[in-house]
Amino acid sequence: MKHIKSQKGYTIVELLVVTAIAGFTAIAAFTAVSGQTERNEFESAIRNFESRLLDIANDVSKGVHPGATTGCNVLSTNGALSFSGSRARGSSPECIFAGKAVKFSDPSATEQTMTFLTLASRRVRGYSAAADANRPVTDISQLSTGQIAVVPGLNDTTTLTNGIRVLSVRHVGGSTGGMVFLTSFANRGDGEVTLSGSPQIDLFGMRPITGLRMTDDIGTTPGALRVVSNYQRPNSTGVAVCVQYRSNARTAVITFGQQGSQTTTAVDLRSRTNPCN
Repeated sequence: MKHIKSQKGYTIVELLVVTAIAGFTAIAAFTAVSGQTERNEFESAIRNFESRLLDIANDVSKGVHPGATTGCNVLSTNGALSFSGSRARGSSPECIFAGKAVKFSDPSATEQTMTFLTLASRRVRGYSAAADANRPVTDISQLSTGQIAVVPGLNDTTTLTNGIRVLSVRHVGGSTGGMVFLTSFANRGDGEVTLSGSPQIDLFGMRPITGLRMTDDIGTTPGALRVVSNYQRPNSTGVAVCVQYRSNARTAVITFGQQGSQTTTAVDLRSRTNPCN
């Protein structure tokens, strides 16, 4: 008579242990993949935002601008710019494209935006002194209030995507609402505009006053940008833009113009618990 050997199976406890281990392994793998995916999305969103601002800087360095159909004139009384009427592009010889200002919206606003404002300035230094009548402006300090201004009708407002929110903009002058890229007056001599060498721009921070703070309405910004003293040159630390990715998530600091290099940026990616300071 043959004896059939019984085969021993797994106990319920052993099955539970194996199932638990498999579950923990799956959760750990999912968490690792999810965390890496979030970080990749975060870095991509920051780089896209940085690239958008660098595109504006590059456009300014090349003199690329939308062109105004509104006529620009220089008042004989004080040399300030006046905009009126309608003219074809390039038919306002007294005025030149000066650059672009970038104004960020209030961080608490439901819709996060940044607005690009096109700037014009007078072409020559003097409006009354004969000696300066035909001498090109070579530095913003040679302009007075009203001699640099926002061109009406050319504001370009874009909505920030990918969960990006600008928390602050800081430079040596304090916390403000944006920055300004001006065409480099250093590229101009006392004769015609010098086009040799690499295109350059001048980077400025905005003075933290009414119209130039993040909490101020964009409608008040053009008036503040008519005042030359509201354009502040940053020191070697540049202009730091603090950006948040999604609500209460990761942050990054994008610094423009460190060590005097106006078109370069440095990006500092930070953790959830290390906000911009």
